[in-house]
Amino acid sequence: MYARLGPMYQGNVLYPLGVFAVIESLLTHDPHGGYDSLTRQIKAKMSLLNGRFSNLIDYSCFSSDKSNTIWGCLYSYRSAIAHGRTPTFDGNLQVLKDEKTAVTFLDNAAKTLLRHALQEPKLVLDLQSC
Repeated sequence: MYARLGPMYQGNVLYPLGVFAVIESLLTHDPHGGYDSLTRQIKAKMSLLNGRFSNLIDYSCFSSDKSNTIWGCLYSYRSAIAHGRTPTFDGNLQVLKDEKTAVTFLDNAAKTLLRHALQEPKLVLDLQSC
């Protein structure tokens, strides 16, 4: 189902930020207000793209199968790390189960997106601007 986490992760708290940076660099533009936040852009674009991926992103590792809910929780996780807080997987992050599940999912989502960007580069470039 999911590939093992590579040696780069090894519990490195900044690793997920790097994976998010890859995803954001492929899909987002500078937000112009709350309606245009990075979270909103990623939720919409990953949902759109998942229908085009040759290997669909598998959300079954989480306690919700709603991609918008999962990406929202992943962005809360990202925000905690980016602001120097230790994420706890209770409350709104309990959907993600634990750090290993979240990071493994992010890793695989980024790989799937990168593969697709090679297959449909124009689509991915066009998505950056909307």
